[in-house]
Amino acid sequence: MALNSLLEAFKEATGHSDIIIVDGHRTYEMQKIVLDAKIDQYGEEQGRRIATEPGASEHHTGYALDLSLFVGSGHFGKLLVGGE
Repeated sequence: MALNSLLEAFKEATGHSDIIIVDGHRTYEMQKIVLDAKIDQYGEEQGRRIATEPGASEHHTGYALDLSLFVGSGHFGKLLVGGE
């Protein structure tokens, strides 16, 4: 129910209803790989805004997920809303 409310509010605010889940549970080790990749791609400061240190993310608990915009043909739009 909370997810539905979130998606409805997002659609109302942006006009987008094409949200998909692109990532969920990840291990401590995988979070380190994600963080390192974001730092390599965007630099230290921006990379750390996008991804957090292993153990600081809720992904390892299974209580977090990443959302993105589906733009067709298997492609995803960028949806960065603070955090990871």
